[in-house]
Amino acid sequence: MQREIKFRGQRIDNKEWVYGLLLTNHLGYYIITEENAHECRLYRYIEINEYYRVVRETIGQYTGLKDKNGKEIYEGDILRDGRKREFVVTWNNGIGSWVNRPLDNSNSYPCFNVGTVKHLEKIGNIYENQKLLE
Repeated sequence: MQREIKFRGQRIDNKEWVYGLLLTNHLGYYIITEENAHECRLYRYIEINEYYRVVRETIGQYTGLKDKNGKEIYEGDILRDGRKREFVVTWNNGIGSWVNRPLDNSNSYPCFNVGTVKHLEKIGNIYENQKLLE
């Protein structure tokens, strides 16, 4: 099965969100937005012209799923269900899966898959919507 691997992060210079491939090195964290990077096989390097340095704490991976309105869901997004309950999307290493952690700090972890997200709406993320976390 082919799945799309991409990330998002907030640019350091202007706080805009950028989407693409994640690159980390000793200089920092970057999102490569260029889709057609040039590969030089003779000298074995890749030339990338479109990349942005991002704030490490805002980096989130795409889950491969979309909400009921067709919006892509990333790690750190806040979702709301039909009963007005709110959840934050996180990765759970214990079960090797994305989960919705209830913002009311209840212990339940609702199932997070194609069947359940079609009933959820993305209402923001934990980086821009601190009021939703209170």
